Amino acid sequence: MARISALSGRFSVIMPDEASPVANRMNNGHSETVGTYLNEVYQYTTELYVSVSPQMSLIYRETLLAEVAKTSVKLIAGAPVHYLTAQDAFHVKVLRAIKDGSKLSAEDLEKKEPGKNWLRPVTEYAGAFKQNGLSQAFENNQSLVAKVDLHLEFPAMRLPVYPTPQGQAAKDYLTELCYQGLEVRLEAEAWKQHRRADYTARLQHELAVINRMGFADYFLIVWDITNFAHQQDILLGPGRGSAAGSLVAYVLKITDVDPLQYGLLFERFLNEERAQMPDIDLDLPDNRRDQVIAYVHDKYGHQHVAQIITFGSLGAKQVIRDVGRVMGFSMTETDRISKLLTTNQKLSEAFQEKVALSNLIQSSQKLKLLWQTALALEGLPRHFSTHAAGIVLSDEDLTQIVPVQLGNDGILLSQYAKGDVEAVGLLKIDLLGLTNLSLLANALRLVEYGYKVKLSQIPLDDSETLALFARGQTTGIFQFDSRGIRGALRQVAPSSFEDVVAVNALYRPGPMQNIPEFVQRKQGQKQAEKLPPVLGPILNPTYGIMVYQEQVMQVATTMGGLTLGQADNLRRAMSKKDHVAITNLQNLFIQGALRQGYSQEIAQQTADFIARFGNYGFNRSHAVAYSKMAFELAYIKVHYPAAFFAALLNKVAGDSQKTAASSKKLRKDRLKFTYQRSITALIVIFYWGKLFIMGLVISKESDGI
Repeated sequence: MARISALSGRFSVIMPDEASPVANRMNNGHSETVGTYLNEVYQYTTELYVSVSPQMSLIYRETLLAEVAKTSVKLIAGAPVHYLTAQDAFHVKVLRAIKDGSKLSAEDLEKKEPGKNWLRPVTEYAGAFKQNGLSQAFENNQSLVAKVDLHLEFPAMRLPVYPTPQGQAAKDYLTELCYQGLEVRLEAEAWKQHRRADYTARLQHELAVINRMGFADYFLIVWDITNFAHQQDILLGPGRGSAAGSLVAYVLKITDVDPLQYGLLFERFLNEERAQMPDIDLDLPDNRRDQVIAYVHDKYGHQHVAQIITFGSLGAKQVIRDVGRVMGFSMTETDRISKLLTTNQKLSEAFQEKVALSNLIQSSQKLKLLWQTALALEGLPRHFSTHAAGIVLSDEDLTQIVPVQLGNDGILLSQYAKGDVEAVGLLKIDLLGLTNLSLLANALRLVEYGYKVKLSQIPLDDSETLALFARGQTTGIFQFDSRGIRGALRQVAPSSFEDVVAVNALYRPGPMQNIPEFVQRKQGQKQAEKLPPVLGPILNPTYGIMVYQEQVMQVATTMGGLTLGQADNLRRAMSKKDHVAITNLQNLFIQGALRQGYSQEIAQQTADFIARFGNYGFNRSHAVAYSKMAFELAYIKVHYPAAFFAALLNKVAGDSQKTAASSKKLRKDRLKFTYQRSITALIVIFYWGKLFIMGLVISKESDGI
């Protein structure tokens, strides 16, 4: 009642006919207290209604009406609705049995009685209420609905305010941190000093955009998280997604990829002509992610930080198993059906495509019932879990914005899924735990027993590491572990870090069709098509093929005179296949090229070239960042194989199958290893059947690894 009184006179209240204080009093033999209770609530409301239904028993309804008549409260039509159609009653019963882990009786399966609490047509409701002398209640219902004029408007963003020292303005503090960070970066790599003016101009540009768009606090919050990680010696990934294209992120050590060195574009990340929240995702070792989340939780407060819920649904195979169990089928029987279903195939598609499946289903009435019920339930939510990466932050108490529940780790869990928390304007940050970062961190720790190796000192032009990529011996290497991409590496035979990045970008559905062309051009077997010389610096590193989205943007700005913002919109339109936007921006490109003195033929030829290759372009910022992590792992594999393979085996500790597979990979890489109890060897602790301490010595055979 105290919560209702706080909103006095600002809302209308309906007391439902099920599970309400009124229903409880009626059902517990205290009907004489209903009137008093309603009068107490009424004083705090604009209007108070009590729900009434023809489905109530006559005695119950007459008693309720008599009590309501003693007050100024109105009656309102409110029949219970539990499902859309009468036949859905059986499906709801099956769902409840799945939830409870129970089974339906033979009688339940035979009768399948239609339900009463389904959503009937308005005319049917009107007739039922009139027949039972409740016409006024129905009219009150229609009158109240007519008053509703609901418009849900959510703010574009609800950015938290970062607590700066001495209340300094966020943009000033961000600028201060950035220039300090720039000095640290330039001092660490003296050869970049001659480009100081370029770095300063780029930093000024990015800060101006960030401040105009109101994202200074956002960058400070992300910096604060990564700064904590650095202080705690938690290894971060070099960058993820388009954020690696930001110099601000680089000088703040949010990322570890120099965007000027690798020709990465800030506008691919943040574009004033595309008003969207920046999206900086952070990669962490999976065994230290909880430590970072705990820091964020403690810093911003329990009511202001939540992880994000995700819902598992009843997929085709799962719904067959669940419904089969509820109906009393054995696992053998449901497995017969499941084995005829392919991954991600819908039940209806499978039934049409597979004769064996349709014949099996039609072989008995009970199997038909199982199939029909599974069809009705397929795709419905089955369970919830915690999103693998996302957290949300808010200045306001989260309970005022989204529904929440307590997660297993004592941190709030939003009951809105990922897309919905963003739709209501909350700040979402992805903190993704990567096993490969744990592998890299562990390998570096093992290396430090005898050597000092810093990631920043690993040369990305190391000839032995490039030779490893060229041989396709990248088992255990992040992004390059699969058989298919190892085959692509052997075809391309990377001779530079840029080639490694290109393979990473090309080996994806769609772009991989360009790999043969890429190989032929790299090996000089085929010439690149003739394009204006001004595009040479953009396309020569990839042998005249548009491998990256950033190349689309660079060509559009260099030759067509588009702004980087317009070029990013072109890139985005191509990825979304927005043909109207593509046509408009291509026309803009051609007009710009004509103004710069190119002929109509050359301008159209280049526009067609963009359309042909640009549709398959990959995010270069992401490719460079992830290839850098892969190269670092490969470098350790080549130069410190004992540390690498010890860390690799530790990663799969306790899993006998994965341990055996990793050992097999180790032998395939033509490594021989022996176990010694000598302390002079590298001391390794890992679980392989049982916990033990040993020395691991690995030597390279003559042909290397």
